[in-house]
Amino acid sequence: MRPLHPLHPQRNARVTPPEYPPRVGKRTASIRKPMRGRFAMRRGFLRAIFGIEVLSAVAVFAVADAAAAQPVETKVRASDAALGDRFGVSLAITGDYAVIGAQADDDLGGDAGAAYIWDVPSRTQIRKLHAADGAGGDYFGCAVAAFGDRAAFGALRDDHAATDAGSAYVFDVTDGTQIHKLVASDAAVDDWFGNAVAISSTYVLVGAYKYNHSTSIYDSGAAYLFDAATGEQVRMLTASDYGKQDWYGLAVAVSDEYAAVGAPTWDGGGTGHSNCGAVYVYDVATGAELWRLTTTDQGAEDRFGNALAIQGNYLLAGAYWDTNIGASDAGAAYLFDLTTGQQVFEFLASEPSGGGDWYGSSVAMSGNYAIIGANQQGNDHEGFACVVDLATGAELEMLTASDGALDDEFGNSVAIRGAVALVGSDMDDDNGVNSGSSYFYDPVTPSTGVADAAPLARLAPRNRPNPFNPATEISFTLPSAASVRLGVYDVSGRLLRTLFSGDRLGAGEVRATWDGFDGNGEPVPSGVYFLRVEAGDQQVSRKMTLVR
Repeated sequence: MRPLHPLHPQRNARVTPPEYPPRVGKRTASIRKPMRGRFAMRRGFLRAIFGIEVLSAVAVFAVADAAAAQPVETKVRASDAALGDRFGVSLAITGDYAVIGAQADDDLGGDAGAAYIWDVPSRTQIRKLHAADGAGGDYFGCAVAAFGDRAAFGALRDDHAATDAGSAYVFDVTDGTQIHKLVASDAAVDDWFGNAVAISSTYVLVGAYKYNHSTSIYDSGAAYLFDAATGEQVRMLTASDYGKQDWYGLAVAVSDEYAAVGAPTWDGGGTGHSNCGAVYVYDVATGAELWRLTTTDQGAEDRFGNALAIQGNYLLAGAYWDTNIGASDAGAAYLFDLTTGQQVFEFLASEPSGGGDWYGSSVAMSGNYAIIGANQQGNDHEGFACVVDLATGAELEMLTASDGALDDEFGNSVAIRGAVALVGSDMDDDNGVNSGSSYFYDPVTPSTGVADAAPLARLAPRNRPNPFNPATEISFTLPSAASVRLGVYDVSGRLLRTLFSGDRLGAGEVRATWDGFDGNGEPVPSGVYFLRVEAGDQQVSRKMTLVR
């Protein structure tokens, strides 16, 4: 069978029971506590981005949050959990309801799919949902989104319009009533419409990343906007520069103002950065394309745009294959201001990584907080999820399953609302291989100990040109006098050249030049390098590319 998700091909087959021994001696520590308070920035590896003045509400912790409560973990499984159901492959929270997808449930036939509604306060299952016309192989519940009293579900291989054309459904979460079935107006074989869904009070947005613009421009992708009240299609969205295998529509997000569509295998628009990825942002009322977002440290195979979330005027996007210092495919997540199209922050996991964590494989936002999944973390692919403060960039919690085990892939899906986080582990084996589970954590956001403070003064380093040869000029602004360290590192994290070594510098613009030589006066080869600035309590990094 073809993989259902190209970003996770190893996760889609019906898996036979492994030959390794049963699980014993599972870990009991479920939450690793990051540094709190005003010094959390140093540990958090937040990268504030390059001269962009945004987020007027940004603040640092004025006092340490030493009294914050330890999150309580509650693990949940479907009442009828069975081998291969993949419960937790998708999830969302709206009000007091949690919605959890199980795309390979077999009630209506093999891999027909199902979804479950849970009461968040009591952590109890309320009901199980099926598509009214569900059938084997539909994969109903492969994608889930919720807003208010409604939830949207994808069924990417539904055959209603054509073989594997796909469909989506809207349900009332309060009583389980199916309200609409959505299909694309131009549905075609193998479009996989419904691989991603998003919902707001007014709109439903559905991705179809395998849509073909022509026989030669295949898997270019599309997205479809529907009226949430009537179920009528409002418009079809495609990228202004669509191309073969861009996978536009693999991730979607929508509000009543904006629609966002990820194309994680977009090839960089002539930059030579294959599969770096992009996100397209639209005025949801007119369909006008406002921005094509790319990261300031764009690199080949970053897969930026694989996961999306919108909160107000801000967009959070994953780049699960982003390469960080010394860590290939460690992953990252990026926050953008949708009013300007400018990148605000880049988030990296605080724990050291040997690579392959896939941080950013899932993202969600609620208020000033976000949760970011890393479902491949560790040699055993147990996974983790981080809760971050969008105002300060501080990492508040790093969550791992208390009973995490080989290939559980905790963090494949995430949701957050208020102080409650929900994390999917759809490859968990408690009730059979890949039966799946999900974990509630509460509280994951601080309720006390955080006071108002002055805006965070971001260093905002930049280098121009980038890529460069033979030299690049580095500049950043100090808001006040500080001791500054400025160094250049290779991708393994090895210091190559020190440009400032603790020098006390006054407030204002600071400039330096790197000529592509290391500290021994030897030229370094073409490749990716990292600039790191440390000043006071702040540490900021930037990716640079030398082309000889």
